[in-house]
Amino acid sequence: MEVTIISLVLLGIQFISLWRDIEKGTIISIVLILVAPNIFSYSYELLGTFLLIVSWLILKKEEIFKEPILFVDLGYVFVLLLTSVTTVLYAQKFSLGINYAGLFGLVRIFGAIFIYKLFFKTDGVKKLIKILNIVVVINFIVFIVQMTVPSSVKLFYDLYWKPSLTPLEVMLELGEFSRPFGTFGTSVYLSVLLLISTTLYFYLWITQKKSLKWLVYLGMTTLISAFSYSKTTYFGFVIIVVIELILVSVWGRWQHKWMKCTVIFIVVIVGIAVLLKMAETNRTLEYYLSYFKDPLSAFDTRYGEEGNLQDTIQVIKQYPLFGVGISAVQGEFVGDSAYYTALHDSGIVGLAIYICVSLYLLFYALKQKKVIALVLIIVYILIGTAIPIFSNYLGSLVVGIVYGMILEKRRCLYESNAVC
Repeated sequence: MEVTIISLVLLGIQFISLWRDIEKGTIISIVLILVAPNIFSYSYELLGTFLLIVSWLILKKEEIFKEPILFVDLGYVFVLLLTSVTTVLYAQKFSLGINYAGLFGLVRIFGAIFIYKLFFKTDGVKKLIKILNIVVVINFIVFIVQMTVPSSVKLFYDLYWKPSLTPLEVMLELGEFSRPFGTFGTSVYLSVLLLISTTLYFYLWITQKKSLKWLVYLGMTTLISAFSYSKTTYFGFVIIVVIELILVSVWGRWQHKWMKCTVIFIVVIVGIAVLLKMAETNRTLEYYLSYFKDPLSAFDTRYGEEGNLQDTIQVIKQYPLFGVGISAVQGEFVGDSAYYTALHDSGIVGLAIYICVSLYLLFYALKQKKVIALVLIIVYILIGTAIPIFSNYLGSLVVGIVYGMILEKRRCLYESNAVC
């Protein structure tokens, strides 16, 4: 009950901040969506995101309705309509209740993308920095508490557990955190936050002259990543660093190049040595590091013969073109992969739209040489193998950021009075 009271107070603060200043209120809203505890065993982000969308519809209605409808917007509207139709049809066919919550959830996700694109269309990077600086510091403090105070597992279970996510139950049974969960009910969601943050801070560190503070923030995300024991985080971290180094080198934006190359080299060598030493006594860490020897084996738990998506794959094979909507029509597990979730919910047609949207954003980010946007959408595409990020609130944030940054560049090109 105390947790719910705290969350309701935070929801009130979000409401007041939005109506006093929609821009600052949106920053506060996104921070709360990423860190606030549950309300009645439901994620804060459910009510927090709807409150954000409604506030924009009321306070920014003129700007919203003047906004041109682009390919990305049309794609999401079509997926929503398709998924709604298939959900209703197959709910009747299999005598199931219509999953109204799932459909409203999809409306929430696509609505958030539209709001985020408007918000990040102006000073997108500056706004992202403000948000992530707060969220990363909070999660770093939480990381220290979770790793040093075993009894804190009960506190964070009360704060962030919900029926749809079970990892916190496992931690509660262990009596301590074996890895950090941050302000999330699962370490996988924390890994997405770490990858978004690493994308931003690593780029800022290698491209800005006064970059010490970005190195500090990068150090925080790197330390949490090292203790995350997550193949998603480990592989994603390597991919981000390599891609950004290549892009910044090709486009010539390095600052203090050789000094920073030396720092990177030393950190990599020391980091690898420390991880390998820790792996000698930590079986969990050894397990996850072993995936670097055989990266493709990381997919076996989902896509292999004994993977948890086999029942889902069978349903997809039966209804390949348009899917069966947001319902487990044969008791199948849905939700471990964005690609299979898309195939299950909206079929080949829906998945094709999701992929086309991603490639559209990827193309324009590359064309405009927007390194942060480009790497974020690559992370979005890759991490889809681990979580259903296409219909997830973290995924909506990534797409909204990238979409807004791309439109910001267009605004600068076509509006003579634009401040960029």
